[in-house]
Amino acid sequence: MNNFEQKIEVSSQSELTPDIFSRLNEEVEDLIVNKINSVVVAIRESGFKLDTPEIDKKIKKLSDSIFEKYFSNIEAGEDAIRENVERKILKIAIESIAKNDLGGSLGLYENLEEEYLEVLTEEGVFAIKNNSDFYYSDNDLSDLKLLVDKLNLVGILDNDKKGILFDSIKKNLLENFIRKAA
Repeated sequence: MNNFEQKIEVSSQSELTPDIFSRLNEEVEDLIVNKINSVVVAIRESGFKLDTPEIDKKIKKLSDSIFEKYFSNIEAGEDAIRENVERKILKIAIESIAKNDLGGSLGLYENLEEEYLEVLTEEGVFAIKNNSDFYYSDNDLSDLKLLVDKLNLVGILDNDKKGILFDSIKKNLLENFIRKAA
């Protein structure tokens, strides 16, 4: 059995510390990368439109498989975990398409680029909520800049789009009153 196929035993939601979430996310991403092809093919066949029943079906099938392997014994927080897994599936699928079909850019398909920015914003907010060391203030935005750079690790976003992502996460921080330092 490969490492990414091993079920991680977690007995309750209270044991899902940021460290465990981080480890789960890394292993979940590895599994998604290895099984993303059906979602990518469905996106290609739809003409790069993301709002089709076939794509939703493929994402749900992969999400259910991942949930069964890693999280079947967790009752609390199931919806949040599924949402996180589905977001990662969509993110990895769009990145794969950008790299393999579109020369590393999403600029030709505005709908893909908008969805990717939305997914990265959600991913950034999720990362902030699960990182007690994240620091934010209007005078020191360095942690936020580092997060944006980390989210764009594959280099799909140009500087303008990174700025939009930065502003989107910052706006979300302000709207949701996420730990703001004085």
